[in-house]
Amino acid sequence: MGREVPPRRRLVSPGSIDKFEFAALAEEIEQNYKRRSVLTAVAAAVGAVIVAKSSEEYAIAQKTFRGYYIEQKAEEAQRRCPTASRTVAAAAAAATTTVWA
Repeated sequence: MGREVPPRRRLVSPGSIDKFEFAALAEEIEQNYKRRSVLTAVAAAVGAVIVAKSSEEYAIAQKTFRGYYIEQKAEEAQRRCPTASRTVAAAAAAATTTVWA
């Protein structure tokens, strides 16, 4: 029995990774996820600001040029009908009211 048997080593098949490589890969994926989440939140905030500014400009333009695209008879009927006027006033109030929960 003069022949020594080498200690057994765990064989790793090609394409597999050990637990330390897996942990490093998982950490990198987590960091990328967090970075994307932050960038998404920033993009949403910037988009909200742009929409808010554009909405105000759109409302001003809409009010300024309303006479060019609204039919006059419909406008006069709306002024005469108190229900329509109240509906428009309620819609305008609802559009400008913000409810904070």
